[in-house]
Amino acid sequence: MKYLDIIKEGFRVANRNLAVLLTQVLAGVVMLFFFLLLTVIFVFIAVGSIPSLNLQTLSTDNLSGLVQTSLTLVATGVLFIIIFALIAAFITAFVHSGNLGCMLKTARKKARGFTTGEFFASGGRSVWAMLGLYIIWGIVTLFAAFIFGAVGTVGYQAVLSPLMDAGRRVMAFALGVPFILSLILGGLLFLFFVYAGWTFSAIILVGEGYGAASSLGASYRFIKKNFWDALLFALLMFALVFFANILWNIATMPFHITKDTDPSVAAGLLPVVLFGLLLQMYIGLIARSGFVVFYIDRTLPPAPADAGFSAPSGAISGPVDVPESPSDTRPPQENPPES
Repeated sequence: MKYLDIIKEGFRVANRNLAVLLTQVLAGVVMLFFFLLLTVIFVFIAVGSIPSLNLQTLSTDNLSGLVQTSLTLVATGVLFIIIFALIAAFITAFVHSGNLGCMLKTARKKARGFTTGEFFASGGRSVWAMLGLYIIWGIVTLFAAFIFGAVGTVGYQAVLSPLMDAGRRVMAFALGVPFILSLILGGLLFLFFVYAGWTFSAIILVGEGYGAASSLGASYRFIKKNFWDALLFALLMFALVFFANILWNIATMPFHITKDTDPSVAAGLLPVVLFGLLLQMYIGLIARSGFVVFYIDRTLPPAPADAGFSAPSGAISGPVDVPESPSDTRPPQENPPES
């Protein structure tokens, strides 16, 4: 399939799975509920610990109690943050797995669209592997950011800065421009691998039933085999999302300008913001559906060749006389004379 055909099929898959947007909204509401619940519990714990302190007198016991209470509140806050992060990661992994399962079924013509049964089946089957994939990609991203930051810092501090301090600005410029361009190109290439690799690894994890590490390796092999094809398609999807966001920001710019001067506009801005959020989610759904269609199309086995031999047009279809071999050719014998 060509890119335009893939995008058209991606639109079809996205439009038949519009319930994906509802699952994302509900997931956001559930995460907000847990966030508010943990925040309220933390506030009650903090307020309950204040009466135990005697703030009117400053003594050693009072200061030690204040420090102990502060450390307890800090530890409780960190614990609540970890709990919320785990809850949010689990909900996100479940919803992401369920939505991908429905899109894969639709793209493979095995379902007409989103179904609740497939959503919960795919989510329950792949949620833990998806959590592992989240952790792996998080580690990869942090490690790569550290490497890029370390290379940039060392290159500037050890090479460029001493050259500029020594007055050799031309040499610093001649070395600095290729160095900065190399960092930019390396960063863009890394962003491609993160964007495409994460998307394809999640699709492979749900669609093929792989584990976290296996899906990561399979996505690497898929991108390596279809590097330029995957690169151009990922750039096309990124451009689609990027320009859609720009057009939306341009369309809503008058509301952002007038909300500071006219207070009555602020109340009417909320529906516009919600509509913009849903529009961005829909564009993201189209992009994910396009990646699903692209992966399925590029991994289809080649069509089997015909086993029989078809004669060319105009050939004789009747029996063909095969000449006898030269060893069988004998001269005709004369009739023996009559006695």
